[in-house]
Amino acid sequence: MKILVIKPSSLGDVIHSLRVMNVAKNYNERISIDWVIKREIAGILDATGIVEHSFYFDRGQGLLSYVKLILEIRKKKYDFCMDMQGLLRSGIITALSKSRFKIGRKDGREFSTLFYEKVKEGFIKKPNHAIEKLLPFLNRIGINNFPQDLPLSFPHSTLGESVKIELNRFRKYIVLFPESRRKEKEWPYFEKLALKLKQFPHFGIVIAGTRKNGQFPETVDLRGRLSVNELPQLIKKSALIISNDSAPLHIASSLQVPSISLFGPTDSRNYGPYPPGKNQSVVFNGKNEQIGSIELHPVMDSIKAVII
Repeated sequence: MKILVIKPSSLGDVIHSLRVMNVAKNYNERISIDWVIKREIAGILDATGIVEHSFYFDRGQGLLSYVKLILEIRKKKYDFCMDMQGLLRSGIITALSKSRFKIGRKDGREFSTLFYEKVKEGFIKKPNHAIEKLLPFLNRIGINNFPQDLPLSFPHSTLGESVKIELNRFRKYIVLFPESRRKEKEWPYFEKLALKLKQFPHFGIVIAGTRKNGQFPETVDLRGRLSVNELPQLIKKSALIISNDSAPLHIASSLQVPSISLFGPTDSRNYGPYPPGKNQSVVFNGKNEQIGSIELHPVMDSIKAVII
């Protein structure tokens, strides 16, 4: 069976889709999976090893680039084309693919549902979590039984030598991810938290992300230094990750690494660790959808409960 998945972005959402498609690959190793992905995050697909070929979606490059992408996709024939993005641009790609079955999200937007067969709710009648909305894709290809925690490994994720050298100073380390794509989703107390964590001298403190916002003295600051491919390995080796609602949280969840996640305007029931309520994950929700209302001391109490 040959499957094309259309899920170009964002990184956290791509992780959700990968957890679902990993079920398909484990169910039948002869299933071949290709993927439409934004070039800058394609390394996450390589890290899993379950994707045969990546088509790069270069957003903002104009109509010609979009047409070239479609023409490249049309060179191959698929049994299923799965639109897991559910937007107009992904719906058109699905419609123009040479696929026997063209299926997509029931909750697709921008008239995307006009271009494919909507997958029906199978496993969960009223899905809440973002991952649960993708599970019907498995039902559509005949997969009904699978591990409920949807584990995902990243066997091809490796850290660069310079990063390894810095991390080898510590027997254990905690990773802080202080950023998110939206400012209102960023907890404002990460700098204070990093200072508080110095009371645990046996743990190194690592800061990761893409932007050099804020000061984190006496930490290993890897912001802007890690590729997407390296991120899963950093998380896998950590004792704990502390994150806003962002992709690192979902990588930690898929690897079953202990996590503390901080939510404000988004609902953790929809976008938190999956499955909800796992012992290795602690979730904080801000009052009135304000992430700044989450105080420092209960977060510290949760950290102590995990690492002591």
